[in-house]
Amino acid sequence: MLIDLAFEQASFEKEYETAVRAALAKGRPVGVCTVYHPKFPEPELQESAKTVLAVFNDVILRTAFRHHLPVIDLRAVCNEAADFANPIEPSEHGGEKIVRAILELVRRRRSNDTAFVLGW
Repeated sequence: MLIDLAFEQASFEKEYETAVRAALAKGRPVGVCTVYHPKFPEPELQESAKTVLAVFNDVILRTAFRHHLPVIDLRAVCNEAADFANPIEPSEHGGEKIVRAILELVRRRRSNDTAFVLGW
C-alpha cells in the first residue's frame, strides 16, 4: 500500500511541476496553496486523510520552495469546524478566511514582503 502511495506522489509531483512551470511561463505572479485537512467525523478516517494529504502537501511545498513561490497553508487557515460546510468543502466562514489569506498574499507581494508561508 505504501508503494502505491509513493507512485501516486511521484505522478502528482511530475504533473504539479508541469502545471507550476506553465503558470510561471505566463510571466504573472504565482502563489500556491496546500490542501486543507478535511473534517471527517470518524477519527480513523480523519487521521488517514491527514496522513495521505501530507504526502501531497509535501510535493506542493517542495515545488513552491524550489521556485521561490509564496504559499498559503490552508491547513492553518481552515482550522475550525465552522470552516467546513461538510467534511471536504469550506463553509462561507472558511471561504472568507481563504479570501483573506489570498488578499494578504497579494498585499505582501505588492510590498515585496519576502515571507513565503502564510497561515494562522
